[in-house]
Amino acid sequence: MRSDSTALAVRIFLVVVLAGGWLAGLVAQRAGVDATGYMDITPPLMLLGMGLCALGGALVRTIVVTGRRARDGVLGGIATLATIVAGYLVLMIAYWDRFDTSEGGETWWSLLLESWFWVGVPLVVSGILGGLGWLAVDALDRLAARPARSP
Repeated sequence: MRSDSTALAVRIFLVVVLAGGWLAGLVAQRAGVDATGYMDITPPLMLLGMGLCALGGALVRTIVVTGRRARDGVLGGIATLATIVAGYLVLMIAYWDRFDTSEGGETWWSLLLESWFWVGVPLVVSGILGGLGWLAVDALDRLAARPARSP
């Protein structure tokens, strides 16, 4: 970043946006459960999660000072996904008694068979988005560091 105060302001902004987006997703998921009775993840919540993963990579770029690599942004995106999944698990435990599991649906065996997809795809997508967020902040930082052209 150009100056220490600018870097600090960007870090604070990204943390506030990440926290606000995470809480907005939690409130929206809870409202959806209350309205429908299902713990479905809607497309707007998926888009919010994708944006948060990109912001996670961008935040890593502003925090890591030495040895900056795009793979750090990938890990930031995956870490953001991990916080989203952890929040979803807490919400699922909170609503455990609301759902009737005798109706069928997903079983532990079918979940195991599909786990490669339900784990692998989100990890890859969040990693890519975190890397893209890291690259975007890196490109902005390089533009800011470029000397001004004289006429």
